[in-house]
Amino acid sequence: MLILYETMTGNVKRFLGKTGLSHQPISSVDRVQEPFVLVTNTIGFGDAPETVKAFLMKNGNYLVAVAASGNRNWGHNFAHAADVVSKSYHVPILYKFELGGTAEDVAEFQERVKALAERSDQIKVLY
Repeated sequence: MLILYETMTGNVKRFLGKTGLSHQPISSVDRVQEPFVLVTNTIGFGDAPETVKAFLMKNGNYLVAVAASGNRNWGHNFAHAADVVSKSYHVPILYKFELGGTAEDVAEFQERVKALAERSDQIKVLY
């Protein structure tokens, strides 16, 4: 499965690096031609970054799920970028994690990606 990400402070990249799953930044991709999961940071008061919004305007039709990082200090806005993207593109929230994630977060994310891939024969998990 293609996993694309956006990060501001490096937390999302660090988290994905711990998963062992193949991933690449949205800045390295112009057009997506296959299903993908988006993992993004949350900005401001629970919003998705403008770079993510612009990317999804071109590629949102291939989005199958979203995950987001955040800081629990933001209360109900914790990792709220996932909610914003989920609502806009009618895709499930795969996972929310704090900052760079814990070992438990990594394991749970891996399991959810695997389950998502198994539900669709057109999606492959790349290690």
